[in-house]
Amino acid sequence: MNYWIFINTRHKFGGETFTAEEIFSQRMKDGFWGIDKKTPKRKDLTKGDKIIFYIGSPKKVFASAATLASSCFKLNDSQKKEYGHGKQFYTTDYGVLLEEIEIWNNPKYVEELVPKLNFIANKEVWFCYFQGGVRQITEEDFKRIISVGKPAPKDIENQTEFGLETHLEEFIYQNWSKINWGSRLELYKTDKRNNNYKSCR
Repeated sequence: MNYWIFINTRHKFGGETFTAEEIFSQRMKDGFWGIDKKTPKRKDLTKGDKIIFYIGSPKKVFASAATLASSCFKLNDSQKKEYGHGKQFYTTDYGVLLEEIEIWNNPKYVEELVPKLNFIANKEVWFCYFQGGVRQITEEDFKRIISVGKPAPKDIENQTEFGLETHLEEFIYQNWSKINWGSRLELYKTDKRNNNYKSCR
């Protein structure tokens, strides 16, 4: 298994400007990513490889992750039409299919991660490592990027406890007058016919 960063930046084509966000959004909807014929390691892209997607200026973030659902393949005419969307810019000769796409609600800012990433040897000119369309990285760097922003197990436990407490408070507030505070703790269910709460013994 290999690990890659797919690099996405703004492009001007045929008098039209395509932002990095626009290109990224379209390709995520397609579950497909176009690969330039001149990409050096195009033939090394293999089904099962893990991908992280980088969105360039002005955001400069890691925006999502995915798994390759195919090796790099040459598109037939039907596929070119499907993924080209009637625009020459999106039309490509080669590409890969994507699965297990995970778009992050909170993208990971590259500059914050630069000190931790081994593939960026010269930290002062980190942006030079995001040239071209595809860059291979180590499993270690992949995991570093993926792990940023994910809650630790204890955090998840705390969030769950907080959520339960919130729902309990809401339930008590809404049903204060219907609760028999003198009885032992029991489960209750709603009688939808008269909106009364009955004990579930």
